[in-house]
Amino acid sequence: MKIGEWIKWKPNTNIPKKVNLESLIDNKEGLMLTFTDKHNRDNLIYVFFKGSVLSYRNTDEGNLLQTFYCLSQMYDDEFYTQWSFFKIKNSSYIRWFNKESYKKYKGCNIEHYIFITPNDIIEVLSTYCPEVTVMKK
Repeated sequence: MKIGEWIKWKPNTNIPKKVNLESLIDNKEGLMLTFTDKHNRDNLIYVFFKGSVLSYRNTDEGNLLQTFYCLSQMYDDEFYTQWSFFKIKNSSYIRWFNKESYKKYKGCNIEHYIFITPNDIIEVLSTYCPEVTVMKK
């Protein structure tokens, strides 16, 4: 299985290592992911993709066993169990999307973002970087 090259994404120096998903809202304003710090629930992390994204999916983490097995083999367990925000280079999700869209976005720089929480794996394909804000409740 080819899972691409996973890179820890650190969009903000205040991003906690592990987060829980509080909400996922997709509306006309854009896609808003709200997380809490796994160790300090008073810290809120907002990831806002303003406008539309190309695609996203949310999968129960217990259903991505092959992905986690590959990550353990390529890196180590701590790589993905001790960090939540990633980008993927050479992504199969991007390849699938390009095939499905007849390469409509061929000249665009599509980024594959992944957010790992204890219960969800949220993946987003976007041609722009989201706004990331960390604040106290």
